[in-house]
Amino acid sequence: MSLTKLIDDLQENSANLRHAMQGADVAYIEDAVDAFCASLEAVRAVDSWPANPELRAKFEALKPELEQSRALALLLADMSGQMHELAAARAPQARQPLYGRSGERFA
Repeated sequence: MSLTKLIDDLQENSANLRHAMQGADVAYIEDAVDAFCASLEAVRAVDSWPANPELRAKFEALKPELEQSRALALLLADMSGQMHELAAARAPQARQPLYGRSGERFA
């Protein structure tokens, strides 16, 4: 597969993942994560990249999109953790996670 095609696939799968994370369909999110991971691994598997200004420009254009995806994933993870902690605080008799929490968020 050409390097340009690898970058295009990564860009497309990144956009699909962002779109999936904005929805509520868990199966769609899981499929989008799998496709994004496969694209990312394909890019990482390339041993050497030519010093091509066109490829560099494609990567530079992709960086803000990847940052948006990362920021959205972090936001959703934080919101999920907060909702879990709030639910746990409302029902202290319910089983709690078996792992420790770092820090006191609502202290």
